[in-house]
Amino acid sequence: DKDEAALTKFKKVVAEFPNSPESLEAVSTAKSIYKANGNIPEYAAWVRTLSFVEVSDAELDNDMYESAEKKYLTNNAKQAVSGFTSYLVQFPNGLHALKVHFYLAQLYFADKLESNSVKHYDYVVTQSRNEFTEQALARLCQVHLKANDFDKAIPVLKRLENEADFPQNKTYAQSNLMKSYYEKENYSNAVIYAEKVLANDKIDDRIKSDAQIIIARSAIKT
Repeated sequence: DKDEAALTKFKKVVAEFPNSPESLEAVSTAKSIYKANGNIPEYAAWVRTLSFVEVSDAELDNDMYESAEKKYLTNNAKQAVSGFTSYLVQFPNGLHALKVHFYLAQLYFADKLESNSVKHYDYVVTQSRNEFTEQALARLCQVHLKANDFDKAIPVLKRLENEADFPQNKTYAQSNLMKSYYEKENYSNAVIYAEKVLANDKIDDRIKSDAQIIIARSAIKT
């Protein structure tokens, strides 16, 4: 492989002529090959053995993130998952950890691997409010509801109801809290949310009729 051959040549230059302009040039060119191949950990391991090259953790953190992000932005999902996963192994509390968790969650969700996405969305929603909080809450609700895991869905739906900036997310949270409480046989809370749904004039008629049915059935059950 052409890249491997080039790396071997550059490493030979560095070994034979350390601290020369040629070896610094070789390190720089080798780095761009490692970066293009998403192989920053291997670059880091090598460059740390060279006494004449100073590389900070922040620099490696950024390099590793950029290499994986490039794959993500060019829809190379498989390599992006691999790059982001490696990033979190090297830098679990890295400069880009929040974005990496969110992007990984999105990649797993898109690939129908919802159970893999949960821990990454959880990471995002347990950080202080950020640009991804609302989307992560909404996705977590979807995952838990799809699995009929109402115990996990309810607290996340409540957060979405309270924290959503988008009215459709608030509506989504309220209608699903109504259904989740009903499924849990918690009829008093089911009715509270059914009434919130009916008070919303922008809500879909189908959901309104669900709300009316839930109020009627809850009355029979209690």
